[in-house]
Amino acid sequence: MTVILDNLAKKGVITKEVPKEQTQNQIKVILDAVPVTFEVSPFITDEGTLVVPFRPIFEKLGLSIRWDEASQTIIGEKAGTKIILVIDHKFADVNGKSVEMSVAPILDRDNCQILIGVI
Repeated sequence: MTVILDNLAKKGVITKEVPKEQTQNQIKVILDAVPVTFEVSPFITDEGTLVVPFRPIFEKLGLSIRWDEASQTIIGEKAGTKIILVIDHKFADVNGKSVEMSVAPILDRDNCQILIGVI
């Protein structure tokens, strides 16, 4: 979020980072009629795309998660489903098929944020 605020400030926009406690109700994600709780808030990118921390959603969907630090790769798997995401790459591998995303997964405060439509 700091990068986004810095970019806006460079364009002359006055910005103020709001504490998480004040923003947690602004963007809500509901999965199977149950709200998803995030330690790091989802946000809208400079391009206007909603990104969310992947881990809480993958876990609620029953996917096991692996992180490969060296290749910056996230792998989510369960029976019949495998999703591979790479930080800063706009293509995801979903069950062996390449899926182009409008926004690449990003690291924000040591958390991976992904395009919600990939899930």
